[in-house]
Amino acid sequence: MRALWKGSISFGLVNIPVKLYSSVAERGIKLHLICSDPECMGEVGYKKYCKRCGREVGWNEVKRAYKVAKDKYVVIEEEELNKIKPKSNKIIEIKQFVGREEIEPIFLKKNYYITPDTGGERAYLLLREVLSMKNKCAIGKLALREKEEIVAIYPYRNVLLLTTLYYPSEVRFPEEFEIEEIELKSEEIELASLLIDKMSSKLELKEFKDEYSENLKKLVEAKLSGEVIEVKPEEEAKELKDLVSALKLTIEEMK
Repeated sequence: MRALWKGSISFGLVNIPVKLYSSVAERGIKLHLICSDPECMGEVGYKKYCKRCGREVGWNEVKRAYKVAKDKYVVIEEEELNKIKPKSNKIIEIKQFVGREEIEPIFLKKNYYITPDTGGERAYLLLREVLSMKNKCAIGKLALREKEEIVAIYPYRNVLLLTTLYYPSEVRFPEEFEIEEIELKSEEIELASLLIDKMSSKLELKEFKDEYSENLKKLVEAKLSGEVIEVKPEEEAKELKDLVSALKLTIEEMK
C-alpha cells in the first residue's frame, strides 16, 4: 500500500516520523460513458478547452488563477505556491490535547491511518498508549491537497487514526433550521420506544450489502448472456393515516 503522505508528528521537542494512508478502499461498479451509435460505441472523453476562444489546450498551456471579478484573474505561478506552503506540509504540529468527547460529529470529515516511519516506532507507541489511557486526542494542522486541514489524532485499535475536521466557517449549525416543536402523545412515545427496543441489536456492519452494485453486476451478467430483462414496477410505499397506526402495524408485523 502506498503512503499518501510522509512527514512527522511534532509536539514540544518530540518528533515522530510517520506515514499517512487512506482508511478506505471504496468499491462498486464503474459505468463508462460511450457513444450511443451502435456501430461506434467508443468511450466518451473530455477535452480541456478555452471557454473564450474555443481552442483546445494542453496541460503545458494551463495556469492557475484566482478569480477576482468577471473576466479578471490573478495568475498564481507554481513557484509562488511552493514559497507559501505552510510548515504543516511536512510536519503535523500538535497544538493541544483535548477530550475525545469534545469533538462534535458535525466537524468530522475524512479518516486516515497513521503508521510509524523508520525510527519513530517507540515514540509512536508511547503516544498511542497515553492517548488511550487518558481518552484524549491530539489536535493539529496538516497541509493536504492545497488546503491546510485541522486534524484530530487518536488511537483506533492497533494504530493512530487521523481525522480531518471542518473549520467552523465551513459548518452549517442546526440553529440555522427552524423546527416547529409539537407536543408528542404518550402513546406515540411508548410505541416508538417499544419498536426501537424490538429493532435493537449489536452492530454488525458486515451484514449490510451494497444491493445496488450487486444488482448492477447481475444485470451486466444477464445482458452478456442474452437474457431478456423484465423491468418490475416500483413498489408504492404504504400510506397510513396516522403515526400511531404506523407504529402499531410495524410492531405487529415483527411478531
